[in-house]
Amino acid sequence: MAIPDYPWTKATPDAASVRIAMTVVEHGVRIGTLSEVTKESALETDEPQITLSSRQGKINPDLTIGVDVTLAVPLRANEGLASMGPALGGRGFVLTRAEAEHLSSHKPTPWLKRLTTGRDITERHRDRFVIDVRQFETEQSLRKAYPKVYQHLRETVFPERSKNSDPRLRHYWWRFRRSNELYFGAIEGLPRFVATVETTKHRVFVFVEARELLEHGVVGFGTSDGYLFGILSSKIHVCWTLANGGTLEDRPRYNKDVCFDPFPFPSPDQPPLSGPGGMLV
Repeated sequence: MAIPDYPWTKATPDAASVRIAMTVVEHGVRIGTLSEVTKESALETDEPQITLSSRQGKINPDLTIGVDVTLAVPLRANEGLASMGPALGGRGFVLTRAEAEHLSSHKPTPWLKRLTTGRDITERHRDRFVIDVRQFETEQSLRKAYPKVYQHLRETVFPERSKNSDPRLRHYWWRFRRSNELYFGAIEGLPRFVATVETTKHRVFVFVEARELLEHGVVGFGTSDGYLFGILSSKIHVCWTLANGGTLEDRPRYNKDVCFDPFPFPSPDQPPLSGPGGMLV
């Protein structure tokens, strides 16, 4: 038997909200009972009210009954097309619009990109920018190419990086903590690409422009195709992500290794499937 999501009872009102899973196993293949909480109240009392509904069947490793989505494997067709944005590792890389205009002398520059975080997607964009000079191998070459940018990073990023225990971060102090080259490879040359917030209550996908840089916590997809954007936004893909992805508290997480890499995209040449009453599936 298994209960995948059960409340911790007798917790004080100011304590953390803890959930547990309970399982009982027996050697071999057996039909089990899966119970799920449908109603709960008075958890902090001696008489908590918890209502369960139960089903019988083969219990999967993710404590579900039905299709075992944990058996899905990554597809070669999806390899290298989705990745989390880079981890900056220092707020000195982030600029306000005024700071960006000052350092760039109001001219388009390859090192300046618009910063897009999860909050910028789910709420209003805060109109911030980020310095991206990861291509420079030495600080001398950076100082020669962009002296004002070098000076800014020297004053805002270097003091903390110079004390970092990681020798790579101390040596390449002007680079992001984790550049994530897979991300840059996926979006290279695209006029726009798709993004979604890794952890959010509501799963939404958006197009972002090539000049934007996604910060860690946002997943980027290497496509500018509206058809693929529609598939990612579709109900079937969102249901797939809810079944395969994890959660943080009560918010679903989009783990690209299990949500995107194994997802079988339909061919645009295939006719749509029809369900009862001629409704499209």
